[in-house]
Amino acid sequence: MEAVLAKYENQINAFSEFLEDLPDVDEPVWILGACYDLKTSKTELLSDVRSRLWFTYRKKFSPIGGTGPSSDAGWGCMLRCGQMILAQALVCRHLGRGNIWRTKPAEIKLK
Repeated sequence: MEAVLAKYENQINAFSEFLEDLPDVDEPVWILGACYDLKTSKTELLSDVRSRLWFTYRKKFSPIGGTGPSSDAGWGCMLRCGQMILAQALVCRHLGRGNIWRTKPAEIKLK
C-alpha cells in the first residue's frame, strides 16, 4: 500500500508542477463548484486540484482474452472517466467536498 500511495503522490506532484504555470487571469476559476481567484488563492486552488482523484492510463497488462488489447488506450478513457466520477462522488459523500489531500497522515473523520 505504501508503494501505491508513493506512486500516486509522485504523479500528483508532477501534475502540480504543470499547474504552477497557470496564467494570472482576472476571471474566477471553478473546480467542482468551488470558485478560486488565481491572484489571491492560487495555493488553495492547487491544493484542491491535488486532492482530486486521478486515474491514469494502464499498459503492459495481460492481453484481454489472451489475444486482446494489453493497454486501455482508446477504450479505457470512458471507463476511467466513469471511475473518477464515481470515486469523486464517494469522496464528497463520505469525506465532504472540502476534503484536502495531506502528505502527512492525519486523522480522517467520516461524515
